Amino acid sequence: MTSSVKPLAWIMGVLLTLAGLAGLYWHPNLSVFRVDTVVSLYTLIVGLLGIWAAASDYKYAKIYLVSVGIVYAVLTVIGLVNSGDLYVTTVNAPDTYANIVMALLSLIVGFGSNDDSVPTPTMSTSAPPPSVPPTGSSMT
Repeated sequence: MTSSVKPLAWIMGVLLTLAGLAGLYWHPNLSVFRVDTVVSLYTLIVGLLGIWAAASDYKYAKIYLVSVGIVYAVLTVIGLVNSGDLYVTTVNAPDTYANIVMALLSLIVGFGSNDDSVPTPTMSTSAPPPSVPPTGSSMT
């Protein structure tokens, strides 16, 4: 599942960025999701962070997925418990379903990835060949 971390961060980043931009310019009555400025700006920022994380190192993409998964899981629970009231905005059923999907995908891929399977470059500190005497020693 390690190979899924960066692609999922890319996909989520691009989709959330597009959704955030669309939410800022789209008429709220034309969408199945509840659209307002707060949600659109939040979605845009989370999307841009996803693009940055995916373009960066594997560990940043993994941190992004786990963080997004936790945040969307919390938003889902608060939305379900408070009947859609998230205190600064409200969500509807399609928002809740999208939050559940994003939370599950992010957490499964983020926590399911294995850091040990990612090759890490190492610096070689090899000794000189045996036929070459160390510097400063005399040959007997």
